[in-house]
Order: sequence, then structure tokens, then C-alpha cells
Amino acid sequence: MSGTFYMNSFFVELQNFETVLVSGPDSAKFLQGQLTCDVHSLADNAVTHGAACNNKGRIFASFILARHDADFHVLLPHGLAKIFIANLQKFIPFYKCSMKILSSLKSIGLSGPEVISTLEKLDLKIPAFHTGTNGADVWLYNLDQDNAQFILSVDDEKYPSVKSRIATDIPEAKSDQWELKNILSGRYPFGSEDVDKYTPQELHLDQTGYISFSKGCYTGQEIIARMHYRGKVKKKLYLLQIERFESLPDENTVEIFDDNGKSFGQPLKQIIDDHHTLFAIASLPVDLTSSSLLTKNGQTFSFRPLATIEA
Repeated sequence: MSGTFYMNSFFVELQNFETVLVSGPDSAKFLQGQLTCDVHSLADNAVTHGAACNNKGRIFASFILARHDADFHVLLPHGLAKIFIANLQKFIPFYKCSMKILSSLKSIGLSGPEVISTLEKLDLKIPAFHTGTNGADVWLYNLDQDNAQFILSVDDEKYPSVKSRIATDIPEAKSDQWELKNILSGRYPFGSEDVDKYTPQELHLDQTGYISFSKGCYTGQEIIARMHYRGKVKKKLYLLQIERFESLPDENTVEIFDDNGKSFGQPLKQIIDDHHTLFAIASLPVDLTSSSLLTKNGQTFSFRPLATIEA
């Protein structure tokens, strides 16, 4: 392999990422009434995280939203594009806009301190944090204030060439590594298995810039605001870890117990990194009294603070 090979950075093919294009003169008005983020406050080429909820305040999609003039790109992981469109389709007849999946776009996630150098070799302008740039069939989004996490969306005809050029500089990683990067940044990796199960507060979304509490009404807003201002959330996310964790049990997951043997069930997500550290993100009582949590065979979890991000 030619070129400089950086080991502190990596790229991932985001094979399950899809982009929904919302276009038309009423696009911003339409999305403002449905999403938890403040669409009207987004400048051209600005990027934010957001969610869409049902009328009970439960999330059916979590995404990255980018504004490009009057159009919006909604980047959704884990096959959520069809779910997003299906849930919002009933509202769109009242607005002059449309939604469709941009099936020709493929996405790559890039992470690490050397990523900027790699992107510059592609002759791409590096956007500021929470903004994006776009060229000929290429969109680049900066998700990290330290300029160390990007999503690059490319037309499928250009994709093989772009991926090959990136691979000369930085190694390709498994999707778990990208998911772990998001977890350590405080962002819950929402998937189709989570649809309609949780409120934003239960998944830490109110602490990571997904929700505007000043934007006005949107579907589910009343319930979400009530939970925020009256503190009625019973569970929240905890990030747990075990170092030198060799392998998962036969059932392919762990179970969490307190020191009295009470089971809290299984984590919502779990990943073992290359250093054999288990990271588990679990939904546990807000008023958790046990200071010691263990696996079934007695391995002790340590608590890791879940990062917060200003909106």
C-alpha cells in the first residue's frame, strides 16, 4: 500500500446509512413542525443532530440534519430512512415539499487526528464544526469540534475511487469502532430495534444537542417538555465498562446485577474494543443506589461519565 498510513485514525463504510432529501419551498416549515431540533435556526450548510417522535413523545428516528439552501439532507443509520418517511408522509400533503431517499449516495465515516490531511488530498474544503460543504456529487460534514470526526457522502459512481484514495492513508475499521466513537461522545447509536420505545431524555438526547426547548410546537413536544421541566424521567443512560474482558457469554450479551443479586437486565448496546475493554450502555434507574454493578460471573463494571454536548 502506497502513501502515508496513519494508525491513530480510521474510516468506516457506513453501509446502513441512507440520506433522505427533503426539498421544496415549504421544507423548513414542514420539518420545523416535526423534528426536535430547531430547523429555522439552521444557516445554509449548517449541520445538527435531531430526532423525530410520535405523539407519545417516543423516538422513531434519530439523525444528522444538514441544510443546503432550501433543501435538507437527513442522514439516518440502520435502515431508518423508510421509517422516517412513512411516519412523516401523512403530514406532507399540507406543505409544498417532497421527500425521497437519495439511493445514489454512499457514506463513509472518518475519525481521528489525521483525517483532515487525508480529506485535503481529495481537494475537499474542510468545513467548520457543525457545518458541511458540498461539491460535485460530494458532501462533507464535520461532527466534531476538534475536527476529528466527519461523514463523507459520495455519489456511487465516484465512491470506489474516493474510498480507494482514503484507504492509502488511513486503515479501514469495523462499524463497531464508529459506533463506539459516538457512544464515547455521548451519542446513543439509535437503530431500528429502538423505534417507538424511548423518549429523548431516556437516551440522553436532551444532553447532546438533539432537542430545542425553545423552538415551539412539534409532534411529541408537549410530553417531552413536561418531562424536562417536571423531572419525570425514571430511567437514564449509564456508560459502563470492564477492562480485560475476553469474550461475551454464549447468549452473546451480558446481564447487569447489583451487589445484592438484583438483575437490571441487559445493556441496550455493548461493544468490545481492540483492547478487550467491554463498553456497555445501559438504561438504569435515575436514582440508582447501588455503587457496584456486576456481571453474572462477578466481573465488576466501572462507571464512565456519559459525555454531554452543548446544543
